[in-house]
Amino acid sequence: MNFHGISGGPSYINNKSQWLESNGWNTFGFCGYLYGTDEVVYQGLRELNKSLIEEFTFYPSWFSAKQREKVMDVVKNKIEYEEDDEIVIESNSILLAEWGEILGSFLKAKHIVYLIAENLKICDVETFDFLSFKYKRNELFTISEKASKKLFANFVDLEDAGSHFWDAMSSTNAVPIKTKVFDDLPEHDWLITHFGRYKNYFNNLIPEIVSFVKKNQSKKIVFCIVGDHYNRKAVISCFENLVNLVVVFFDPMVPIPQKLFDISDVVISTAGCACISFRAGAKTISMDVDNNIPLGVLGYTTREHTFKNSEESNTESLEELLTQVLSENRFQSKPTMELNIDSRKFGYEYHISFVHNNDYTYYQGQLPSKAVGKQQQLDHFLVKKLGLVKIAVLIHIINHFRKK
Repeated sequence: MNFHGISGGPSYINNKSQWLESNGWNTFGFCGYLYGTDEVVYQGLRELNKSLIEEFTFYPSWFSAKQREKVMDVVKNKIEYEEDDEIVIESNSILLAEWGEILGSFLKAKHIVYLIAENLKICDVETFDFLSFKYKRNELFTISEKASKKLFANFVDLEDAGSHFWDAMSSTNAVPIKTKVFDDLPEHDWLITHFGRYKNYFNNLIPEIVSFVKKNQSKKIVFCIVGDHYNRKAVISCFENLVNLVVVFFDPMVPIPQKLFDISDVVISTAGCACISFRAGAKTISMDVDNNIPLGVLGYTTREHTFKNSEESNTESLEELLTQVLSENRFQSKPTMELNIDSRKFGYEYHISFVHNNDYTYYQGQLPSKAVGKQQQLDHFLVKKLGLVKIAVLIHIINHFRKK
């Protein structure tokens, strides 16, 4: 799990762990250092029994059996349990799922994988073999039917994906708190807000906004970016020649001020963040995390906030949608469409229904280990070849702060 910063992941863990505690479970959290140096923002996660484990930043197959056993002992010593206790492990990424399976075997625990990222796709046979094993045992779930289909799309067309997703049960809403954080915004005619952490579609979004700004040079425009994991210098450089645009950044906020949505003329977002914006009353353009183009104006031209629905066929660009919302003043009436949100029958009670049938069977095949990309190749060299785990972690921390 990741309990640092503000995004869908920490929000889910915050809500889920509190629900579990209120229903008699003792909860413990573990993660690596991919985002391990960010502040723990959610109050519930500050109170969670949690630990950072350096090895959880890297593939378990990069370590020897003896090294892995030491990691398992560290985890075992941090959790409070009796020999006859029921132990359940939930992992929320593919990397942590590999560690979760080893830990499950070590503790004789039920291990369930719940992948909460929207846009994952298996690209290698080892990962496919491992996750298909979990899938067939009803121990693998995603956040939607489409996410499950996409996950396995390179290998198989799933026919039962509709029974393999859980509802992340995000209950986050904007809060009407007093704040001065937005008081110093530059004078403007239009405020365009992007709400949420960096997503792959963001690079597609930039030229659309540039084009819109150029076509509206009589208007003073502020582009407000609220979230994390942005290379701020690189983003600002994309807009530096636009005299009628100012780009401002705000770090993630908890609680989320209602004022942000009140002052925004339009919000661009996706997934849970788009739902928050919509519920806060903002004109919201939702983005497709699959093909990185707009889904439409949420509640007016689309019900979708994450993936395209085959019944909908938006062909309008982000620039065109911005024009409709801002220049043409469309969508002034109340929204006419409800959001497409998965039924609550897939909520926490449904999650728990899968944890009790433990037959102590775990994956015995080769876990994925291939290093993809320069960063992972460097990790592989430092961790597996040289055993320099702390150096590899330090590089991750430095790179993380450089991107801010």
